[in-house]
Amino acid sequence: MSDSVSLLSVVRDSIYFDNLLSRAKDAIATYAAQTWTDKGEHDPGITFLEGFSYSVSDLAYRNTLPLTDLLTPPVENQIVGDGVFPADFGPQMALTSGPVTPDDYRRALLDLYDTEGQYFYFRNVQLVCETDDYTYWYDTYATQFSFQKPTPIDGSTPMEFELRGNYTLYVEPSRDTQANNTAAQAALDAFLTDNRNIGESVSQVVWTKPQMINPVALIELDDNVQDFVSIYAAIYEATGEFISPKAARYTTEACEEQGLRSEDICVGPYLQYGWIPELPTEVDYTQQVSVNLGGLAKVWLAIDGIKSIVSLREHANADNVWTWTSKANQTYVQLWGSDPLSVLVNSVQLVTAGGVYVSVSPDDIQANLSPETIVTNSAVVLPYGQSRNVAQYHPVSDKIPPCYGLQQFPASAAESQLYQYLLPFEQAIANGCQQLSMLPQLLSFTRNGYTVWGAQWPYATDSIGDRVHATYSDSLINQIKNNSADYNQELAILNYLLGYFGTQRASRMLDTSTDEFLAVEHDYLAEITTLAYNRANIRVDQVSSLQKRIAARLGFGEGLFADKADMGNLPFYLVEHRALLPEQPSSDYDAPSYPTSAALSADGQSLVITAASSQDLSNLLVGQLIDMVLVGGLSPDNGDDDFTLQALIVDQVDAGAKTFNLDIQNNPQIGMYTDQIIAAQSAGKLYWQNCQVWLHEIEYPLQYASDQTGAPSDGKILTVPASFPFPALVRQGDTLLINAIHPPGITNTVWSLKVVVQGIDDIAGTLTVAKAGGETNDFPDEADETNYYWIDQNTVDRFSFIVSLVLNKATLPTSGDPYTTELWIKQCVQAELPAHVSIVIHWLDDKSTTPSNYFSFQSFAQSYASWQDAETAPSTSTYQLLWMLSLGRLPSRLIGIGAMIVATQGQQTDVIGSSGDEWNVSVIVEDNLFFVPKEYTPS
Repeated sequence: MSDSVSLLSVVRDSIYFDNLLSRAKDAIATYAAQTWTDKGEHDPGITFLEGFSYSVSDLAYRNTLPLTDLLTPPVENQIVGDGVFPADFGPQMALTSGPVTPDDYRRALLDLYDTEGQYFYFRNVQLVCETDDYTYWYDTYATQFSFQKPTPIDGSTPMEFELRGNYTLYVEPSRDTQANNTAAQAALDAFLTDNRNIGESVSQVVWTKPQMINPVALIELDDNVQDFVSIYAAIYEATGEFISPKAARYTTEACEEQGLRSEDICVGPYLQYGWIPELPTEVDYTQQVSVNLGGLAKVWLAIDGIKSIVSLREHANADNVWTWTSKANQTYVQLWGSDPLSVLVNSVQLVTAGGVYVSVSPDDIQANLSPETIVTNSAVVLPYGQSRNVAQYHPVSDKIPPCYGLQQFPASAAESQLYQYLLPFEQAIANGCQQLSMLPQLLSFTRNGYTVWGAQWPYATDSIGDRVHATYSDSLINQIKNNSADYNQELAILNYLLGYFGTQRASRMLDTSTDEFLAVEHDYLAEITTLAYNRANIRVDQVSSLQKRIAARLGFGEGLFADKADMGNLPFYLVEHRALLPEQPSSDYDAPSYPTSAALSADGQSLVITAASSQDLSNLLVGQLIDMVLVGGLSPDNGDDDFTLQALIVDQVDAGAKTFNLDIQNNPQIGMYTDQIIAAQSAGKLYWQNCQVWLHEIEYPLQYASDQTGAPSDGKILTVPASFPFPALVRQGDTLLINAIHPPGITNTVWSLKVVVQGIDDIAGTLTVAKAGGETNDFPDEADETNYYWIDQNTVDRFSFIVSLVLNKATLPTSGDPYTTELWIKQCVQAELPAHVSIVIHWLDDKSTTPSNYFSFQSFAQSYASWQDAETAPSTSTYQLLWMLSLGRLPSRLIGIGAMIVATQGQQTDVIGSSGDEWNVSVIVEDNLFFVPKEYTPS
């Protein structure tokens, strides 16, 4: 690409000056033979042809410069570390992908390296899929979720669910990591945070424990062996590779020397410290580890200087001298223990041919060990070539003989006319030079705007030609610049460049502005290798690559590509359902626990609970849910039924001090009953335990749509009240159960009606239902519908491998079929998701317009931003998202989202300000206040 290539003769002949001039004269003979008879060099036309033939030939030869030179920008625009293309577009990123498979994860984890201590953190790892790591139950009678199996009532059958996609990671630390694993733990935590496949998670990490293996041997040496230290060093290294071989790492160049192509080398994650074509043998750390020493003698005999192996055994195993087995699971083999060289010289005896036993120092052996060579895979870039000023243009008017008067100023009328006659030809060639100089921009993956055609004024500033055209040059220059911008051509170039990566630009299905659409596609191309590398990866606290790829397919969402996106103002939201789950509690806290103290913290922001001295809080997790029970009710002396504060979120745990904190902001019920809680504890009538019920099914009020056109003869069209989320999880064919709250005229009778969903319109917010077979009850009258509610009886796993896409209805185009657009959006999103991940789409109104409508795209965005501020730890915002995504509601004595409280005077001032013209939504969310949307103005 950077070498000059001999031009084909046909090309060379086509651009040679004499041939260009000859062809021009032939054209004159063909088209103007009767009028242009004088073709001598003194003829003005021939003179001009000679000048322009030279300029065209010059431009043509510039096109034959090495391509790397033509793609090299000026020196001042070159970026250190990049080349003709950015480093991110090298094979190390363009051909690799983030870890997806277990082998990918093993390679990436084995690449974690301590740059200060200069050692790899892990010698081996194992990733095991867990099928029952997170389980919970659904009570089909009470329609609620719990972590304990509920007692069946009236023949109901509780349903058990397992959260799929969890893994246990077993890590075998290197010897250097064993001494201090703080840095390794930090590196591992960062890696697992940055590398998590959507729908999956490493739920627990097990650091395996070492168990010493001690090969004991007597080795006879060859005659005349003198370097005993080197033999001990060779024995140590060879034995280590035999018992637990390390990963073999290779540079890119070494792999290429083995005949591998870039496509074969750059497979899986990008490894900075050497490619690992073959992983070390996988160890099953869930079982006991066994080692057969039968082949070790052969390995030792291959060492230069060793004559024979007199004896070899594993001294710790009296039953079988050749096989060693660990004593427990979750262990790994550690050769000769934590001080291997000292044990080595005592366990392996070398004897000379003369029968003399050898004695060496462990320090001497250490000094003779081969240093570990660290391989570094630097980014591969195409180096910059020589920067060429191919845009420079020399006007023909400067080169023709002085007799034409074009080198003098002021110009006569005839000379000015000649300048004007030549200008279109000058302009065309000047634009061609500028077009060639734009090649680094036209083929750049980092694009901006849509200037795609060469456009430059042919004359230098204040030159004679520039002054001759001065009276109208500004208008001409503006016209030239306007002609250089071509939106459609930029889209064509963009689509061409995207084709290198097996994709194409988005279709214009949405009412996205021209500038935003192009900006999104530009940003997509600029980040396409990174977005492809992380395509299966997600971080719930950041805008993920997946979300950006979806934006690129839809052609809108410029804000997603900002350096720091505003989480409260995203064009759409992608929420992984599993991220909303609470921590699974330990069974240690299933039984009631009576605290020894309950008091407000010094800052008054949390309730501090002190457990009994005999209780172990080491398994109490931050983010876990607990119930707090006031025995005898809020006023224990009255002997009322127990009062339970449900699903309280643990904010902090100090196992050593036997205390944990309940943040009042995330547990507004505590703020309402603080005095009663403290009084109950003082009376010995307060206990806490694991949350019994952490989520309730949503019960939807029965409401008929005003327009029943299209309803089946035995059915109705239902609509969802504005204060409830649309049931996005309901599917066609599901059975809904309509129950009576207070059915008029019916006493001591359980009334219900089963209906089957026949149609769903999530944009209009309606469900079409018909009576299930065998049902004799009729639909309630419209006047009585407020006395009924319905629930979905088809409960399925709603948290494993499911994500919600939340869209603003204002996104739908103003013209065209919205349902066709929705189908296209579903196809675009599903194309970017792994095949095993399902998508649920939620359409929210642009703004709330009634006091009962808490659900708008803006209110969801605010809850999402608040959830992010809590670093996605369980909080009140978590339950708001569960509710808004129709996944369930907070178990509470109060109805609604959590426990919404009426604002105090101070809170009201914080929200609307002293003048009453502010609107601080964050205060509403943080204090969980009841509010009427600002957009609503009472009539």
